[in-house]
Amino acid sequence: MEYTLFSIPFLLAVIYQDFKSRTISVFLPIIIFLLFFGVGFYQIRESIFSNLLINFLFLLLQWILLKFYFYFRYRQFVIADRFIGRGDFIFFIALTPAFSVINFLFLFVGALVFSLINGLIYILKTKQLKSTEIPLAGLFAMYFLVIFLVNSFLNSPFHPLNDDRLIHFLNLWKTM
Repeated sequence: MEYTLFSIPFLLAVIYQDFKSRTISVFLPIIIFLLFFGVGFYQIRESIFSNLLINFLFLLLQWILLKFYFYFRYRQFVIADRFIGRGDFIFFIALTPAFSVINFLFLFVGALVFSLINGLIYILKTKQLKSTEIPLAGLFAMYFLVIFLVNSFLNSPFHPLNDDRLIHFLNLWKTM
């Protein structure tokens, strides 16, 4: 879990850049990807590639579904730079080696809900319904930063590259 602490300065940089200018440097996701991939390869050599592939396919499926949604809604296949920035998708890809498959699915959906709630709060606060840009990569980075910090300081048994704790928790919740 200590490796997630090494990602903190990079996540903070994503938050700062995205909130300040609604763009992020292409180098930040590359560094984050390499950091998570390197540690994942060191810790779970045999399954890092399958985790990476399945997580990437999940993102690709979302990309395709978004393309179809925006096509039927606006009659355009263009979503990058018009509705969702390229940096957001690049940042999502950078997170793929950081988590096992089930953890990635749960945390990604949690980050989407977190971003949606904060985006709605921002829209209501600024009262701008048209052309409102939400710092999606920054909100995702903030979400994962909080997850990493809480997990580290609470000495949680949760490990991002291992689904066992989450599966155990879900089984306990199912029996309630």
